[in-house]
Amino acid sequence: MTEKNKAESLCNTLEKSMKDVPTEKLSEEDKKPIVEAISKVREVVKQDDLQKIKAEVEALNKLWEPIATKIYAGANPNGQPQFTKEQMEEFMKQNPDMFKNGGPFSGFDPNKKPEDDGTVDAEVV
Repeated sequence: MTEKNKAESLCNTLEKSMKDVPTEKLSEEDKKPIVEAISKVREVVKQDDLQKIKAEVEALNKLWEPIATKIYAGANPNGQPQFTKEQMEEFMKQNPDMFKNGGPFSGFDPNKKPEDDGTVDAEVV
């Protein structure tokens, strides 16, 4: 897959992700910088300048990362992940570029268990 195709694929994936997220998790104000960055990526894709494409994709990923964390990595009140392992694996299959180096989820491992920090959840009676 060429850099141009990867960039377009990322733009399409992020647009779909934002469309599918409820407004209480992602406001129009949150979306605005992402939409602008997607437009920039699409503009440099038309220019066919590989370095500019890579730079704008990296900028888009940096903007998307905190938004993605807010949307996808949030925990339920009981502290459990929002998605099951199977759901996350399916998402990874459908969006492989998001999990590669430079992607907003690069380094994510659904098999990694959270480390025990020694905190004990107890109630004194």
